[in-house]
Amino acid sequence: MEIYARQTVHLPFNLGLRAYAVEDGLTEAFPTTGNDLHASATNALDYSRETVLRLFGEHKLNHEDYMFFIGIVWDDKNRGAVDLFGFGKTEEWPGNSDIKNWVYSDGIHKPDYPLSCENGIIILREEILARRKCRSLDEFFEVKVELGDLQPKHEL
Repeated sequence: MEIYARQTVHLPFNLGLRAYAVEDGLTEAFPTTGNDLHASATNALDYSRETVLRLFGEHKLNHEDYMFFIGIVWDDKNRGAVDLFGFGKTEEWPGNSDIKNWVYSDGIHKPDYPLSCENGIIILREEILARRKCRSLDEFFEVKVELGDLQPKHEL
């Protein structure tokens, strides 16, 4: 699995999202004119942002309970899919955040899908370790987490 792109964005309600777009199947799951890989990655990362925002309505989440989300966007049989991990707020930074997960495919919540793949868990682990070394969420979002052979090819 190669990661084509990573993007960190601020969301409403003082939330954040760091999302990764897996290269394999990207143009099939997020088609664009001319099969433009970069445009497909942009669409995939937009899908992760839109899906996070849908969580608050569909699952009746309270935005005050969360600090940020990690998303890993991938191809599920030519349908866009995303593994989302929501990090709960802590009393003190960095704390020991509770983590909730959701998997969506083609815009539909898939509670029967696996948590993620091994590479997804490796990304999650490295993000967690990097967060714990930072003094704040803002500082964490400035960090480009080092992922070894899973390092994204592009920062969007």
